[in-house]
Formats: sequence, structure tokens, C-alpha cells
Amino acid sequence: MKYLNFHLIVIISFLAVIGVQAAEVHPDEFDGPGIQASFEWQKEPPTWDVGKTTPGWLHIAGTFGGNLWCTDDATRLYQEIKDEDFEIETHLKYFWTADNVAGLVVKSPGSDNWVMLKLWSHADKTAQLQFQKKCLEAGDGLSGKVPGFAPANGEAELWLKLKRVGQECTGFFKVSEGDDWTETGKTTFPFSAPYQVGLFGWNNTLEFDYFRDNTSPFTMAVSPKTKLATTWANIRNQ
Repeated sequence: MKYLNFHLIVIISFLAVIGVQAAEVHPDEFDGPGIQASFEWQKEPPTWDVGKTTPGWLHIAGTFGGNLWCTDDATRLYQEIKDEDFEIETHLKYFWTADNVAGLVVKSPGSDNWVMLKLWSHADKTAQLQFQKKCLEAGDGLSGKVPGFAPANGEAELWLKLKRVGQECTGFFKVSEGDDWTETGKTTFPFSAPYQVGLFGWNNTLEFDYFRDNTSPFTMAVSPKTKLATTWANIRNQ
């Protein structure tokens, strides 16, 4: 009994530490049939699915209208977090026939500002990678055209990451899973919490493989209740 009580104390203490220190983002591998309950839509697209069109991917068909530049009228899928560091990441496939943008965004509603790492597509089937803030093309570590990635056939695949540490936010990208991350720039992050972290894009076909926060101890989209039940079973059987 003493042995059991000791393990219960350890579990409760661990969960208390997780509640204080862990990132609040709940990862989603988009295996379906739905999305993580912590997500919220801004301008939910009329046509989207998880794992139906492409197994293991969030598929979004073109939703026309919207923007995320000097104003925010974009289709966004986000989770809200408190004032904490983060390292959000996704794997994007993008197919376009018109001007549009798609990628990762961190928005501070209280500061009415945001940081974006996005692919800006053009009707001539070219595109450029951008690391920007609200209505700010360059300066402050930002870039309107990040070197090293320039698709020209109306489709692209890349990995994107935004990392916040204190008062700085850094963008990264890579074009193959096994590649090292390439830094796109580092910008100031003086915004007020809470933050909305997530994915965005419209007007073309988007597919996202997953959404993660690498600062979280929960690196898989598994219910904490399931993990606790497994731990409890292991203790009970000892």
C-alpha cells in the first residue's frame, strides 16, 4: 500500500508540473476522423476533411476571399496559448493556380499583430517564401523573399517552423524531412498574450501533415487520459 501511495504522489506531482510548465498546444497528426478539440477556426472553409482525401493529412479545398497582411480576414486554424515559449511546426503541401499565401502564423489579438512564415504563390505558378509581420515586408529580421526556395510549377512541399524564445521569434524551413533546418530570420516579439498559434491559407488547395509544438512533453496526439490509465495499470500490477 505504501508503494502504491508513493507512485500516486509521483503521478500527481508530475501532472502538476506539466500543468505549470508544459506548452498548451495539443499536437495533431491529422490521422482523423476529426481535428484536435483545442483547435478553433476563423472563417472555417466549406470544404475540408482529415484523412479522407489524403490519409494522414488535413485537406482544405480552395476558399475564396480573405487576407492576412494589414488586416486579418484569413482562414485560420489555431489554438490559443498563454505567455510561453513555443516551437510550432508543420509539413505543408500546396497546389495553386492563383495568388495566395499559406503557412504558419502566431497572432497576438491584444497587440493586433502577428508573425507569419508563409509561401506566397503567384498566378504564373511561381512562389516565394516570406517571413513577415503584420503589414511589414522587411526589416527587423524579416524577409519578403527568403533565398533557397523558389518553386515554379504551381506546387510545393516544405516543412515550416516558428520558434519563440523570450522576446525573439525565429523562422525555419526545409524541403526534405531529413534536411537540416534553414533559418529564415529572427525578429522581435514584444506582443501581449494570449497568442493564437496555427495554420492559415485560402484560395487554393492546401494539405497539412501535422501540427506540433516541440516544446511540449506530449509529442504525440494521444489523450493524456490514455497515458494516465496506462501508468495506473502498470503501478497496480506491481
